[in-house]
Amino acid sequence: MGRAITGRIFLTRRAFIKPIQVGMILYLRRRLSGVENQPARALHRVITVSEDDLSKLYVGNLPWTCSEEDLENFFSTFGAVQSATIVTDRETGRSRGFGFVEMESDNVDEVIQSADGQELNGRNLRVDRAQERSRGPRRE
Repeated sequence: MGRAITGRIFLTRRAFIKPIQVGMILYLRRRLSGVENQPARALHRVITVSEDDLSKLYVGNLPWTCSEEDLENFFSTFGAVQSATIVTDRETGRSRGFGFVEMESDNVDEVIQSADGQELNGRNLRVDRAQERSRGPRRE
């Protein structure tokens, strides 16, 4: 099942989008997909994103100097990269040494096997499938 764009402000893979930008995105998606003159029902199907098509990978042992662009460029050799995110410390803003890459790929296991152990900026990467984070009770 996918997610549709709803609400006033929503989170895309890259940034928050303001409500005024949503109208433009909807217009462009309808125009590009050829459903410009069809009702909103058709639009819902067009902008729905299937998360089953994407594979989220965990990338560990990243060098501190690695940027999201470096990570995206590295994985683009293996397939189409939808997003690359490096996790940073909230207080210092410094990289925590790991990140996540979302890719469109049918052969994710081959990508993992190929990329695991490869060198990026002097460090050997650890690549694996991302696992759903289990959340414990909230601290107060």
